[in-house]
Amino acid sequence: MSKRKLFLKDIVVNTVAFGVYMLAHHIIMLPYLAKILPVEVNSQLLLYLMLASIFTASFGNEFGVLYQVRMGRNPSETAFSDVYRLLHCSNLLLIVIFVPMLLILHFSVVESLALTLVTLLWNIRMFYHSVLRHRKQFKSIFVCNLGYLLGIAAAIVLLAKGVDIYWLPLLFGEFISTFITIFKDKDFLKKIKARSSEYKDIRREGLDLVGAAVLGNIPGYGDKILVLPLLGSFNMSSYYAGNSLSKGLMLLVNPVNGVLLSWLSTDAGDDKRRLTRRMLRANLIIVIALALISYPLIYLATYLLYRQFLEIVLSIIIPLAISAAFATGTTVLKVIFLRYYKISAIKYINLLKIIFFTGLAPLGAYWGGLLGFTVAIAVSNGIIWLIYFFSMLKSD
Repeated sequence: MSKRKLFLKDIVVNTVAFGVYMLAHHIIMLPYLAKILPVEVNSQLLLYLMLASIFTASFGNEFGVLYQVRMGRNPSETAFSDVYRLLHCSNLLLIVIFVPMLLILHFSVVESLALTLVTLLWNIRMFYHSVLRHRKQFKSIFVCNLGYLLGIAAAIVLLAKGVDIYWLPLLFGEFISTFITIFKDKDFLKKIKARSSEYKDIRREGLDLVGAAVLGNIPGYGDKILVLPLLGSFNMSSYYAGNSLSKGLMLLVNPVNGVLLSWLSTDAGDDKRRLTRRMLRANLIIVIALALISYPLIYLATYLLYRQFLEIVLSIIIPLAISAAFATGTTVLKVIFLRYYKISAIKYINLLKIIFFTGLAPLGAYWGGLLGFTVAIAVSNGIIWLIYFFSMLKSD
């Protein structure tokens, strides 16, 4: 089979695998919980999910990306062990952070311990999925995500039968999926090697990636967190409902990004200049197209999944569509940036992003309520997309 056909096949398989996760988490679990839970409890759950997303995307996912990047630049038998040490340290750090943080946010002791366990499993799963993607084992990721779906389904059945534990779907889904994931990885049961001579360099790059990811993920997920203190529980749930389309766009973009990075990390012969030019042209078309089609898609997604919030979502649908287009376009540009440009530069771009986010979002909420807040987020996402685009255009 030709390289192009293999690439397209991997995209299809990875898209289906990611689609199973999206179905379980964003189409089945969250809309179901939004319907059965009081608005205050649902907003509390969303608050946890955003915090956990920030940390797992910044640690587990980025360490997985680091493994792929290192194997692309400097393949080594010790790379897995070195990066795994960083993952282990991040798990310990998550325990130290999440238990007291959740208690401070008025989660009960049982809820805090259970959700911290969910976060650890989530972090591990994110890392191992990157390892599987590097090895092009996309069918294994499909099986893992199918386990997540089965866990969610089993927990919802229990909730429907009267079990009053709202976090049960998360625990069941993560436990089954992570259990399958780690045993799909051939290195999991091997003894971890001693630190290699490259460990310090890997740790430095890992800290650069984590720092950049934290700065990027805070505004990326923090907009939904900030709605709660600024505009209240109902507006937070409504804003999250309107952003459900962004998760749908990720159904298309994330699998492509994952396959693209896995191929780039195993092919040292890519023409940086030619590939960058093609990606910039394609990205510009993608952003314009997404801005145009997102309006009807946001309406449809909200009508089908979160009808109780439809009226509010309609009032902010235009800036939501624009914001989703820029955010999606940026994720594609970041993949090429990771492979061919200096990793440490990303943290400075994300620092600018958090400055725009923290400066514009509260002002938008003060002057224009939820509409002003949403416009501010769209402007922030647009500026960051322009920075990536013109930085790569100038370097080309």
